[in-house]
Amino acid sequence: MAASAQLLPTITIAQQAASGTLSGRVMNATNGMYLSNARVSVEGTSLETFTNELGEYTLRNVPAGTATIRVVFTGQEPISAQVTVAEGDTQTKNFAFGAADGAFDPDSGTLTLDPFVVETQRYRTAQEIAVNEERSAVNIKNVVATDSLGHVPGGNIGEFVQFLPGVDISYGGTYTNENDASSISVRGFGAEDTAILVDGMPMSSPSPASLSRTVNLDMISINNATRIEITKVNTPDMPSDSPGGSVNLISRSAFEFAKPSYNLELSATINSMETSIFKKEPGPANKKTYHTLPSGTFSASVPVNANLGFAVSLSSFNRYSTGESFAARWKTANQTINLTPIGGVNNHQISNANGRVNYDNPHLERVQITDQPWNNFSQSGSFRVDWRPIKDLTVRANVQYSTYTGINVSRRAEFRINAAEDWSSDFVRGYQYQLSPTFNPGHNSSMTIDSRDKEGDTLQAYVKLQYRRGPWTVDANASRAISNGKYTDEANEHFSGLDLSMQTGRIDYLDIREGVPGQILTWDRAGNALDASKLENWVLGSTLNAKSGEAFQKDIQDKFSFHVRRDLDFFSFPLSVKVGVDRQTKDARKWGRGTGFQMRYTGPQLTASDLLDEYRTDPIYGLRAPQQWASTYKLYDIYKANPELFDQDYEVGMTIGNYNSRTTQTKSLKETADAYFGMLEGKFFDNRLSVITGVRQKRAKVVGYQPYVDSKFNYVRLPNGMVYTDDVYINGVKYDGSTGPIAGGGSYARDAVITDTALRARMIAAGAIVPDALALGPGGVNGNQNNNFQLAQERLRTRTIDQKRKEPEVPQVQLSYSITDDLTAKLAWSRETKLPNIENGTRGGILTGGNSLNINENLNPDGSLGSGGTITMSNPGLLPEIVNSWNGELAYYTKSGGRVAVSYFYKDIKDLHEEVQVFADSPEYATILQSFGLSPADYANWTLSSTVNSAGTAKAKGIEVDIRQNLGIFGSWARGLDMFLTYSHRSNPASSEPTTPTEGWIAKLPSRDKYTGGLSFSMRRFSIQARGVFEEGGLTRSSAVNFTPTGGTARRIQMYNIFEDNLRLKLDANFILSPRYSLFASASDVLNSRTSTRTGDVFTGVMPEYAYYTGHKHKGVNVVVGVRAAF
Repeated sequence: MAASAQLLPTITIAQQAASGTLSGRVMNATNGMYLSNARVSVEGTSLETFTNELGEYTLRNVPAGTATIRVVFTGQEPISAQVTVAEGDTQTKNFAFGAADGAFDPDSGTLTLDPFVVETQRYRTAQEIAVNEERSAVNIKNVVATDSLGHVPGGNIGEFVQFLPGVDISYGGTYTNENDASSISVRGFGAEDTAILVDGMPMSSPSPASLSRTVNLDMISINNATRIEITKVNTPDMPSDSPGGSVNLISRSAFEFAKPSYNLELSATINSMETSIFKKEPGPANKKTYHTLPSGTFSASVPVNANLGFAVSLSSFNRYSTGESFAARWKTANQTINLTPIGGVNNHQISNANGRVNYDNPHLERVQITDQPWNNFSQSGSFRVDWRPIKDLTVRANVQYSTYTGINVSRRAEFRINAAEDWSSDFVRGYQYQLSPTFNPGHNSSMTIDSRDKEGDTLQAYVKLQYRRGPWTVDANASRAISNGKYTDEANEHFSGLDLSMQTGRIDYLDIREGVPGQILTWDRAGNALDASKLENWVLGSTLNAKSGEAFQKDIQDKFSFHVRRDLDFFSFPLSVKVGVDRQTKDARKWGRGTGFQMRYTGPQLTASDLLDEYRTDPIYGLRAPQQWASTYKLYDIYKANPELFDQDYEVGMTIGNYNSRTTQTKSLKETADAYFGMLEGKFFDNRLSVITGVRQKRAKVVGYQPYVDSKFNYVRLPNGMVYTDDVYINGVKYDGSTGPIAGGGSYARDAVITDTALRARMIAAGAIVPDALALGPGGVNGNQNNNFQLAQERLRTRTIDQKRKEPEVPQVQLSYSITDDLTAKLAWSRETKLPNIENGTRGGILTGGNSLNINENLNPDGSLGSGGTITMSNPGLLPEIVNSWNGELAYYTKSGGRVAVSYFYKDIKDLHEEVQVFADSPEYATILQSFGLSPADYANWTLSSTVNSAGTAKAKGIEVDIRQNLGIFGSWARGLDMFLTYSHRSNPASSEPTTPTEGWIAKLPSRDKYTGGLSFSMRRFSIQARGVFEEGGLTRSSAVNFTPTGGTARRIQMYNIFEDNLRLKLDANFILSPRYSLFASASDVLNSRTSTRTGDVFTGVMPEYAYYTGHKHKGVNVVVGVRAAF
């Protein structure tokens, strides 16, 4: 072994003695950009390297003498040059593509750019960069250069990547503008499974709604990215917990351009549903505002000298938009009503000419109309420094900060016909209320105002050090990302919610089309017409509660990494080894009042008109006149002037409700993960075959806290938390005034815990926590969690969690083989992990989403069956799901910079997260209890409901096609045309048949294939781009329902949610006024401003199709116009 260790340096020294080093930079002289991943090779040898992100390359061990250097970059004609290399010396040679006509002199560095050419070729240049990045990577990835996308609304990351294959974008969500992309998922894996990075460093997420791994796109604005990579298969030196893929934003470097560059953009956004452009109008909040809002961006890349440069980006995106939605519910259940007050019979079967109401004869029951205008304000800034203090050391530091404010008031009116006198597919007539004798058909109308502003900020900073000397490369990186998110109301001088009602005697729906009434008619209880558009006809109720729902969240993500790479250049072929360690920490917590906090108004009776809002909704969805609304701002004005009139402790029930709201909002989780990896990378067969292989291992620690519900909150406890029992009080003793069984039969007295001195002596001897008084409700009634604050606190408490986990090793092998110079095949096998969600449902994550950690004791000292209680809880020790992934890609690269690629993936998922009942003899039983500090010995005969890693498996597979090409291949007339097409298909796995036979149930639902495409046309001064995303319609299973036809046999039929074909089209145009200035316009969602949802029994045909419609949305088209300046 010692002899071998001495031999290797000898071989290296021998090679170095007969060789030299060559270095330099590679540029595109057409636009002045330095090129990364340009391939630089020495002809006649296996020596080859790729330029770094600064366009720099270094070739070591170049044979002394004259060498021919060849440089290749996608879409450019290869260039070659002869260089004389002296032994032991370093030569410098720079290269420039497109250096004809004296545009660039490599020796002097003089560069002359034609701004018209730069702008005309912007799209093609961006495509070439993207395709070259994909081509040079050994692993499978998709890349988009941001310059190819035109204007991107709000700097939203989702708008950048929506056209890539395998990528799905979600829009809207809880308190999220329907116009905004909100999350990204890749290859069918959810947004929580998709990491979003900046220069390889994790981003945090300002999500006030819940603790999540999802990065909420609407609250983060990015304007400094030069390209975005979707990595479908990560390498061993990257995290392995994004089984579908990860998104990496590459920020703009100071050395991307040979000369300083400055760009300024000013614009204004107009929504097609707004007609007032230069006039203030009411909405979305309590004052008039301009609905055409200005935005602007500024960026500068400044190479100060050869070793120091900086890049600055600033942006402000502001937009007013509106959304109108309609929701319908159909009555399908058999109904009877007492008609004796109006001369009919009791238990009258509600029916029409076609029979009684049923699934085959439904009527429109409830309609809900929502007007939801938004103001969105996003600001961001970034500063990046690139510095080379010494020859071998590069320092990169970047800091970016973004803020988001979304002002929204959701105004909703709801009408419900409880009892229909007659109906058909296009109308419903309700019964009329009668005053004497009283006949109440039960119709109701309600109004809900929801005013909760969404605010957040994100700060991300990193420092990256790279030291390269000879065959060694050392990378040391550190980053921190901090996000704060909140829902606010009182801080912005309004309350979060307000409810009103209208005393309705009768409701009719007329001219129903696609579930939407052309008219909604209302009458009062005396039979007089009632105008629902007038707020004076609505009432606040005998009690008025002001709702406040402020919520806060903080997410901190830290990452530290140390990687070492050694080129094993003593071999005759390129080979390197890389090892490293990463530490990543996620610290997420939330707190605040929650959604249930209220204050009782105790002042003089208010009318709805006292809270009249200036904002009006134009007649939509059956509203016959501009709708008036109540204002949460007006209610807050009253509070601000007279705070003593609002009481959050008006009654004990309100005090308890507010306590519960605050407590259930309080959660925390901190994950600390240490990962270690080893990786080998080599090239064989004259560099045609590239291989990456390695393994990664991770250990994690999870600590935090969350609320839990103790169902035995009213029992005397022992110090270990267990219920006190003895031979007399066999099931424990309560202190809330209620009673329970005693040995030998009978019950103990309600005050036994106070008056039974023998019992108290036994409890004290056992160390129990003995109360001094009963915990009763008002007036001495038995206490409970709703009328006694002490009991409410005992019922809902907070418990800590502390758990460690060792995740399985994740090996992988990736191959890339150049079949020809233009045809490349890639194959990969890898093991990936799918992390458990942080909050998910009642028991499906590390923390419970529904706050239902519930301990319910049912004790019998004799130990008979069922003597234990039940515990419902999450599983902090839940291990990741394991994903074995096979991936392949065949790609053809055209001479003109195009690409035709077909990819396939197959993923076998095991250790699935499954909600089950766990018993004491299961190995997971003790682990889950101990993670919450509970002793398994204290719960020996209990049943645990939680989530575990089951033996179940799942499959995911799909195919993706990606085509990009300049159409100049068809002739010189088409050189200004560039196109792209993609296709994504994922197979839906078959599901197990339901245990109850169900008609219309199918095991495998049809896939929803996705197509994207675009065409760009560029002339010397003018360019236009059209890009679209088309998703096929499809089905998801809804509920299975029981249907009994009149005089027939009961049947069970399967209902489905029906998704329509969906086409989103984006248009961009640009006109160059002068070498420095240009005009642009952009329109998003041009064809998709209206969407519909439907639900029905597709395969059994029982429900008529007119009743399929459940909702419609209309959000308008956002148009941006502006001017750009480039220097």
